[in-house]
Amino acid sequence: MAVSNLRVMFPFPVETMWDLITSREDYSWRSNLNRIEILNENQFVEYTKEGDVTTVTVREEMKYRKWELDMENKDINGRWTCMLYSWGDSTEICITEEINPKKLYLMPFVPAYLEERRVTYMKDLTRVLVYRRNIKNGLTMRTTKGKGRI
Repeated sequence: MAVSNLRVMFPFPVETMWDLITSREDYSWRSNLNRIEILNENQFVEYTKEGDVTTVTVREEMKYRKWELDMENKDINGRWTCMLYSWGDSTEICITEEINPKKLYLMPFVPAYLEERRVTYMKDLTRVLVYRRNIKNGLTMRTTKGKGRI
């Protein structure tokens, strides 16, 4: 089993973080997902843009505090746990991801797989939070062709 741990503080209230992280309907901010199919209240399927299909089951949900998921696809099974800690208008999130490869030959690749998932998730989460704060504050972002990117 491979384990990844991450702690990040965001300058957003816990309600904002919870609503974004736990939404099964608003996944547009996640750059690696093509779609989510909701099976029932506690189970959904994530379809990545690369064609991977992962079934996700909500194991435990404590509003504004903990969201724990079991996940399984053809190559791995594991658990994703997100703990949220409110510090006034800021929120600390602690994410632990445990992955078990189903095929022994995949084990050497699991740490890199976890790192890629973690980096992508944090970039996407940060990007959407900044974008939404800018919209809320009446700011717009634009780029000039060839002179930078967001």
